[in-house]
Amino acid sequence: MNTVTTETDHMMARLSDSAAVPLAQTVDENILEDILADWGDALVRLQSAALIIETDPADAEALGTIKRTLHTLKGDSAICGLPEVSGIFHEIESLLENFIEENICPTDMLLKVHDWLQ
Repeated sequence: MNTVTTETDHMMARLSDSAAVPLAQTVDENILEDILADWGDALVRLQSAALIIETDPADAEALGTIKRTLHTLKGDSAICGLPEVSGIFHEIESLLENFIEENICPTDMLLKVHDWLQ
């Protein structure tokens, strides 16, 4: 548990730092609109699935939704030229796997990611 908690704290600090990434300056305006729309959809999926696994951590469908959503966010970020953001999503994916392996509910981490995206 200590390792996952430490890794999560580190990742959350990086999320805070990356909140200052000036998307409007690094991404074309049309692409930015698409990214923000996709991220809005991802927010809904992440929050819904996180709340489901809070009551049923073994819910395979909710975990699958979370994994697919994070993977898509990582890929979209990379394609749009946001390697720092893509790297953070890669870390989040790894942390999710650690939570699952250690049988810890990742709801808190996922809701923090949700807040960061918002």
